[in-house]
Amino acid sequence: PPTPTVVQSPTPMLLTLHTNSVRSLVRPTKGDPTIDLLDLPKFAREEFGLYGLNLTTDLLAGAVRSRLERIREAADKSGCACLVLIEQDPLPLADPDDEKALAALERIERVIRGAQILGCNSIAFRIPGKSDEAYLERAVEHLKEATEKADRAEINLLITPGDGLTAEPDRVTSIIKKVCGFRVGTFPDFETASKAADPVIYLRRLTPYASAVCASTL
Repeated sequence: PPTPTVVQSPTPMLLTLHTNSVRSLVRPTKGDPTIDLLDLPKFAREEFGLYGLNLTTDLLAGAVRSRLERIREAADKSGCACLVLIEQDPLPLADPDDEKALAALERIERVIRGAQILGCNSIAFRIPGKSDEAYLERAVEHLKEATEKADRAEINLLITPGDGLTAEPDRVTSIIKKVCGFRVGTFPDFETASKAADPVIYLRRLTPYASAVCASTL
């Protein structure tokens, strides 16, 4: 399976740890964890020499505010800050079913609150849906609502490209331009890029809008 490490885009380049890389240690399918999530920042800093973490939301399932605050404190103490909170499940912001789209907006709001407590500067998520104008316009409409919530919390919203609606870089950038907010960007990854006709061009179109890039090894 891919073992992603995230590269933050500002110069100088900052290498950070994606928790999927150490999932077997933190959340193994069998047996007890080798590393507690509270110890992960110190582990990333001392074992790998990395200065940041990109956490997936499934590792925080059921965590109360005090738990998130302790993770942030451990990250600050270790000099390995939490930077991006990644929502694992696709969020149907473009779905024609209003209830599903509203539920996705509510989920984004919860993830934003979690990211704020952890000290992250961004959240990342996928938007499923068909690759047509109707889905694109619904995505834009609901992203504008999400942007208002993100702006108040000073959190960036990063679109992770995937199949369908966000498969083509130009469609992703079109969504960003239509939302017209500096809080909306991209979170491209090498694994998805490797499936494109020209991976290099794919990444060149998305990375100008990226706060971070997930560099998976295949």
